[in-house]
Amino acid sequence: MRHPAHLMDYDTLLGGLNAAIADGVVYERRDGDLSLFCYTTRAVYDEVWNQFTSVARGLVLDRAARRIVATPFPKFHNLGEGGRTAPSDDFEAFEKLDGSLIIAFHHNDNWRTATKGEFNSDQAKAALSKLPFGRMAPGPTYLSELIGPSNKIVVRYPEDECRLLGVYADDGREWTRREMEALDLGGMPLARVFACASLAALVAHTATLPVGEEGYVLRFADGTRLKLKGNEYRRLHALISNLSPLTVWDAMQAGSDLAMRRDLPEEFWDDFDQIRTLLQRQLDSIVAEIDAEATKWSAATDKEVGLALKTIPEPARSFLFAHRKGQMADTRTRQALYRLIRPTGNVLDGYVASYAVRRAAEEMEG
Repeated sequence: MRHPAHLMDYDTLLGGLNAAIADGVVYERRDGDLSLFCYTTRAVYDEVWNQFTSVARGLVLDRAARRIVATPFPKFHNLGEGGRTAPSDDFEAFEKLDGSLIIAFHHNDNWRTATKGEFNSDQAKAALSKLPFGRMAPGPTYLSELIGPSNKIVVRYPEDECRLLGVYADDGREWTRREMEALDLGGMPLARVFACASLAALVAHTATLPVGEEGYVLRFADGTRLKLKGNEYRRLHALISNLSPLTVWDAMQAGSDLAMRRDLPEEFWDDFDQIRTLLQRQLDSIVAEIDAEATKWSAATDKEVGLALKTIPEPARSFLFAHRKGQMADTRTRQALYRLIRPTGNVLDGYVASYAVRRAAEEMEG
């Protein structure tokens, strides 16, 4: 099968990508004569998938030479997502690796690496020391996954390495597994392939995978790819990807914040602790104001407090009677207090998301 970008003439391809940029569903990164195209968050959320957004997953063009330089895998989706079904029962199943796609290609006498969204991302730079360029022939696009402790998302891998996922020839033809196995890349591993009795059996098995395994990529005879992810991986990945001021606030309000922290990998504890501390500080400040105002009125009767209520500043005014009745720990009072510190727009003053959280959010977009 040939890469979809090679099934269009250059002007049609570039024109479609430029139109997608104008529509806000693709963005472009330039580096000299090279242009890298990637779909935007809007394309993901609005499900804008067509022949141009789907190939814009790190596609690299040389504008001066008017040619395709690098062809990553087109965007592929989860089985069942948006009603997507298997095109046939003829497929291969490969391990789904939990890292970053590395796009390696040769251009103007130099080897280059990129990720799906950037030429010079940290992951692209890290891959330069992991790939066996001396054993790689110029021309094809080599696609690998950078995994390991320095690029951890959910799954733990013992060491940093790149594993080969696929190769596209310079005319867009995708190499077979046998062709990739024949490469001498100095011990660079390939993504493992798995035998399975049927698609239904694989789907059932995937649901039971431990968090140490992400799932599988299915490649069908027509070149279509779909992915399957384990339930435990999906749960933890969603928890990590959605770690934010609002989700921590929600957990605190429900009294499940400590359980949420226990579920998070330790790489994300600092973010959680930072958010929780900032929110707790706001809550403590409000409660201190209420306590101080209650002390001032401790000798007064309820009638006297009621008559003077308009002179008492907020937020103490709204909680003074609850405080006097010993109801500050009641569910309704707690919920009212937490509403006062709800992060507007999911933004919390003083909190800056860590690299780990930003990476997880980026990977969530596929």
